[in-house]
Amino acid sequence: MKKYTILFLLLVAGVQFSCNEDLDPTVYSNLTNTNGYQTKSDAIASINSIYGRLKGPAVGDNFSYWATRHFALTDIATDLGHCQYGGDPGQLSLGTWSSTNGLLAEDWNAMYKLIANANNAIFNITPMSGITAAEKAQFIAEAKFLRASAYMDLTDSWGPVILITEANLGSPGYLDQTPPSSVEEIDAFLVKELTEVANVLPVNYKSNAIYSTNDVGRATKGARTYFTSKTLYAQS
Repeated sequence: MKKYTILFLLLVAGVQFSCNEDLDPTVYSNLTNTNGYQTKSDAIASINSIYGRLKGPAVGDNFSYWATRHFALTDIATDLGHCQYGGDPGQLSLGTWSSTNGLLAEDWNAMYKLIANANNAIFNITPMSGITAAEKAQFIAEAKFLRASAYMDLTDSWGPVILITEANLGSPGYLDQTPPSSVEEIDAFLVKELTEVANVLPVNYKSNAIYSTNDVGRATKGARTYFTSKTLYAQS
């Protein structure tokens, strides 16, 4: 009888162990702080997510920022553009918009979504040990360039805005009421950032050692020079 009792307890323990294993599966479809940012492909995916914000990475969000929304602010709201429709585009065209204008809100949100993706990429790629120093420098340079372009668009459209960088991710104050930074402060930050990536970004991506294909559309040295010049011109 004692032998059967021991066998029964072993069987129960085995079943319990199996159940626990099934309830705690290894997840491969989602990146977390434990399984993400381990390989070069992880880093590239993070950088690509920043580029994706220029258009809109999700269904229903595929006309954000440079794809359409920012055009509404930079052209339709000036004498360079005209819109015959009513609603939000018509308000911008006629100069009758207010803080409730949907295109303004969508463009603002799209810019800060890009900045959030860039901050996360810089914060998480910086300590990575699974990539080379050259790869790390390239990825961070792209992220800083894209973040700088978003902040330039923000200050061009709104003037003083809230400056958030990867440094805020180390000790985030979710309830803090962060005041806007002056345009002069943000411009100084942008010049510093773009100067840092000057010697990292390539002229083009033909036969690039880090990316296996000719990745047209990525940040280049020429694009960086344009944005730096534009920032310095705005300061003068």
